[in-house]
Amino acid sequence: MIEKVMPSLVAVSHQSAQEMATWFGQGLMYENQNCSSGVILAQTEDEILIVTSNHTIDGAQTLSVGFDDGTTAEAFIKGTDLEHDIAVIGVSLSDLSSDTASHISLIQPGSSADLQIDEQVVAVGSELGNGQFMTTGKIKMLNCSMPVDGFPNTLIQTDAAVIPGNAGGALLNMSGQLTGIISARYSETAEDSTSCAIPVDDLYSIVNNLP
Repeated sequence: MIEKVMPSLVAVSHQSAQEMATWFGQGLMYENQNCSSGVILAQTEDEILIVTSNHTIDGAQTLSVGFDDGTTAEAFIKGTDLEHDIAVIGVSLSDLSSDTASHISLIQPGSSADLQIDEQVVAVGSELGNGQFMTTGKIKMLNCSMPVDGFPNTLIQTDAAVIPGNAGGALLNMSGQLTGIISARYSETAEDSTSCAIPVDDLYSIVNNLP
């Protein structure tokens, strides 16, 4: 099942600048290199469209995407939704080799409405740019209300463990269908691996209404 979905998953690398004050009150700019995850959602005649978490690319000056075949390409922001922590980034097909273009695939959507409590799921996301990190777990709560970046959201809660870099990754059912986009860990403690995901049924509505 995982081999089938790997061509639909990407690592998203982003560089941003942050100003930090010195002991002498001066401001110095530092470059930050971060990595998160993304899922290939759609393809047009000119580009592929990838969904990821907005908070991971907020303020990014450059973006690049790493594909399952080991190649990378520059990416650009297509639209963002701060309230739901969703962003769509694009990659021009002209920037991909013919081998990569034929290798990638669109994720197969499932239905978050069909999920059941204690149903087994798989969380997959980038391991900080070093391949994909996969864990299994169970659905612990549906329609879980919790704030994301200060905005109220209704999310899926699962005990599938996630690590830094997994945000924007895929929550899959056991058929390999997308049921949610990993948003954040519910708790930052090592003892509590509970994480939350944006339901796929909400995702497509959000993406279709991005400015």
